[in-house]
Amino acid sequence: MSIPAIQKNTRRVVIKLHRWTGLLLLAFLFTAAVTGAFLSFSQELERIINPELFVVKPEAQRVSYKQIIDTVESQYPYLSVNTLRISNKRDQAIQIQVRPKRKDGIAQKQGTAVIDQIMVNPYNGNILGSRNTKQLSISKANLIPLLSRLHATLLLGETGALIMGVTALVWLITLFFGLTLSWPKNGSKLESWISLFNIRWGSGNYKINYDLHQASSLLVFPFLAIIAFTAVYLGLPDLVKPVINSVSPLTSPPHIAAEIQADKIVRVVNADEAILAVQKQFPQALVSSLNRDYKKKRIYHQVLFAGRCFEKWK
Repeated sequence: MSIPAIQKNTRRVVIKLHRWTGLLLLAFLFTAAVTGAFLSFSQELERIINPELFVVKPEAQRVSYKQIIDTVESQYPYLSVNTLRISNKRDQAIQIQVRPKRKDGIAQKQGTAVIDQIMVNPYNGNILGSRNTKQLSISKANLIPLLSRLHATLLLGETGALIMGVTALVWLITLFFGLTLSWPKNGSKLESWISLFNIRWGSGNYKINYDLHQASSLLVFPFLAIIAFTAVYLGLPDLVKPVINSVSPLTSPPHIAAEIQADKIVRVVNADEAILAVQKQFPQALVSSLNRDYKKKRIYHQVLFAGRCFEKWK
């Protein structure tokens, strides 16, 4: 085994910090890991758990998006369509995000919670179902949204997001504690690092467990560090952005100087025309989401990211 680079007294302190931060993080990281594993296959799980909401029978012709929006807003007059999520799978329903027209929200006449997501058959425009993804419910319709909120916020809203951000930051720090403990005295030599992967199989369970922990942790360290850092960014963006900006200046999002005056608008295009405009400009792209511009800038924003287009319409 390679000799650690840090001194004995310092090493004792770092070992305690590494051990206790690891134990304190256990519950949070276990929750994030389990829910994250399921959420990696969220679309597939939604189709398995709720096929009546997400799986449709492909047909030759689709109805227009304008017709779908009109149908939803006529059936739910207290709601406005906010976002259309369009899948490239022919047997996938369209997911529509909606929000109350009034800031305080209006419950359905049936007395149920306010709806924020509606699924629609793209071939006939029929509404397949709806749900409130923010509702605390373990029903099969709400299972995946519940896991998503548990993963990101522990079901505690902004407070939970802050807790998870701080947890990720502590995790990132304790990862480097572990790297410090493993750092060999001759760290500039490859042989010193290779020796860290030698397992002392005949030296008792404690040493075997220690060597396995060290070797496996070093192997996955780059991946864990990336996951931890991105988790810190998602939970504490105001803390991370200045740090990144000091190393590599961040590009500011496009700024719209002013609204286009209503009297200067000849005609406001509908969702279908907005999609056609995007496809004409980016023929290789897939339109996967349309977002309504509630800021009333009356301007269409087009963004091309990873081969997918996102379009905002008024």
